[in-house]
Amino acid sequence: MKLRYLVPALGVLASLSTVSAETIGGLTVGGYVDVIATAGHEAAGDASAQTDVGATAFVELRVGYKVADSVTAQLDVEFNGANSRSDSSNVAYLEQAYVNWAMTDNFSLTGGKFTTYAGWVAADADGLYRINAGPITSLYGAEITGAAGNFAINDDFNVSVFLVNGLDVVSGGNAVTPLDASENDDLALAVDLVYKMEGIGSFNFEIGYDYVDADASEIMVGVNATVTAVESWTFGAEVITRMLDLDGDSSSKLGALIMANYKLPTTKPMSVTGMVQYVSYDEGDLGLEEKTSAVEVALALLTNPTNDPNFGVNFEISYKTVTNDGIDDTTFGALYLGEDETDAILVSIELLALIP
Repeated sequence: MKLRYLVPALGVLASLSTVSAETIGGLTVGGYVDVIATAGHEAAGDASAQTDVGATAFVELRVGYKVADSVTAQLDVEFNGANSRSDSSNVAYLEQAYVNWAMTDNFSLTGGKFTTYAGWVAADADGLYRINAGPITSLYGAEITGAAGNFAINDDFNVSVFLVNGLDVVSGGNAVTPLDASENDDLALAVDLVYKMEGIGSFNFEIGYDYVDADASEIMVGVNATVTAVESWTFGAEVITRMLDLDGDSSSKLGALIMANYKLPTTKPMSVTGMVQYVSYDEGDLGLEEKTSAVEVALALLTNPTNDPNFGVNFEISYKTVTNDGIDDTTFGALYLGEDETDAILVSIELLALIP
């Protein structure tokens, strides 16, 4: 995968395709180094405004191996750049570890831990159209563990069916309740459909049902599209919702996104992205009708100053408004708990290099 102005990954089907990597025999090595400097200003009501400046460094290492003509194994590890050896944060994180068996030309079986099928925004830095992913990714869930059957119906239509340990993996379980091996109730079924139209773009429908236990279940439904029909332009759109039922009480989450990316007619590759995201949480019966929502507007400039598609210098400015109606949390990054409205401006500069 080249840097950002290309179509981002679409679930497991795309993650199984060839990425930018160095091949050594049956071994492929790839990944990226991502360095981001940020300056943020956040304010709410009469409270004192807060300004933060800082930098982060992330590394992802991707290692694949061709076990046989029809069998491959993949390992993706992320490193979050902790400040010292004594830092107790999760320095290394296993993002993906799976085996894929291409049983026929039109069907493959994948088993292990892999990036969630849900959502339009890419999971990794080299698949984004901007520097930061935005608040809508809070609806996607983390990685999932289990099995997926991938059907290539034809060149344009692909279907993946998932049987996994829940739609939100947290140490092997999900966000509602961790997986208890003695009570192996947590089970989720999901379907991801991708239809590609040559010269138009791709369209994606995804639905998942998570049977947490006898008292809890969740349904996730999402639709998204990437349109490339207009020369030099890429358009993206998404609507996604999650509905949780816990012993008769319900809550819901809703997210929406629109994006336009324009590849500038310059001698060195360069593009501009404009994106708007909206996310709302309605605690419903679970939280006395409490609600919170976020609207974010972002503008990004993506550049390849050395003309090498494996190196990018990117810039972004975003404005976000978080509105709370009784919910005291920082899901959308708000610093001010209990305030009715929080406004934040974030400026980011990024150096991104692909490996190799």
